[in-house]
Amino acid sequence: MISRRVHAVMQVLFGVFLFLYFYFLQAPLLELAQHQLSGGKTVYHPIVSALVLAAILVLVQHLISKWIHFKDALCSMSYLPSVALGLLLTSFTPHIHVLTVCVCAVLFFVFLIAVLINAKLTHDAFQDKTSFVQVFVHHVVGMVCIFSLLGIFSNNNDVLTYEVKAAHLIREGQYDEVLQVGKKSLATSPRLTALRAMALSRSAKGIGDSMFGYPLSEKGAAQLLFSPADTLAQVLSPDSLYTLLGGWRSERESPADYFLRMAKKSGDTIALDYRLIALMMDKNLAQFAKELPVYYADKDSVSLPRYYQEALVIYSNEQPVGIPFMGDSICIENFEAYKQYGDTYSNPVERKNQLRRKYGDTYWWFYEYQE
Repeated sequence: MISRRVHAVMQVLFGVFLFLYFYFLQAPLLELAQHQLSGGKTVYHPIVSALVLAAILVLVQHLISKWIHFKDALCSMSYLPSVALGLLLTSFTPHIHVLTVCVCAVLFFVFLIAVLINAKLTHDAFQDKTSFVQVFVHHVVGMVCIFSLLGIFSNNNDVLTYEVKAAHLIREGQYDEVLQVGKKSLATSPRLTALRAMALSRSAKGIGDSMFGYPLSEKGAAQLLFSPADTLAQVLSPDSLYTLLGGWRSERESPADYFLRMAKKSGDTIALDYRLIALMMDKNLAQFAKELPVYYADKDSVSLPRYYQEALVIYSNEQPVGIPFMGDSICIENFEAYKQYGDTYSNPVERKNQLRRKYGDTYWWFYEYQE
């Protein structure tokens, strides 16, 4: 009787933990998995999906315990198949997570061994006169181990999680919320950069004032675009970016050329900013300085977006003749402070790291050190 009551409590705790696990930790990856399996034709509902998955895995555990009748010492083994299935749900998203698959194989093997051992135990082998509290503690230890397995060996890909969350929020039109996803992390990817650029272009912050405040994975304008092959690798269709900019990209076009064509075609502020940011990411400041007056002819130096000013200060420092725009005095002073701070460190590696800590959110650091 004691074992039955303890087992019922454990099942409830297991169900609650699974719901929290699926809803808070694995929701982005489950959304991507559903998107891939359905070919992008279904909509993911986090609460409903978490409830259904948790209920199914608890039912699997319940049926196994009814069928096998594990002794108290081996009762925790009845949870292993459910744990393995829970891990497998996201172990193929977007590619095979080899370690997780191997752990699941080990869990199924351990479960089979436990079944064989349980079958050989005599009826009285593990009968004892322990109290409810003692039996409860015995089971809790097993449950903690099970929870630890889910936490340690689940697919914990931070960047992939950021990508799915950002794409989901863009689909919902919550552009400011996108900018909070992974904000404190240095982990990034070209796809995440493209998602952030897309959100910035539609937010009040603007791409010209905020783009280089986020970590970038590489130089080059290619990271502003989605790959057509990414249709099922992300929950936001790559077509949405081309729709935003006003046209499709030819395979023969470089990213910078594509943005130039869109800027000329639409004249839309978003397309113009994409073109300028693309030139900055390519570190083509000569062309940037040439085109900026065309797109921002009615702007004075103070009202120019922050990173455009920072790029102009660099270019004017390199080519001081014939620059149509200059950053405001504060921007110039900050650039001088940036150079002086860097000069205090003779070791190149130390200088790069120290400048990143203090000026990592500037275009100056990107231009000088981003490889």
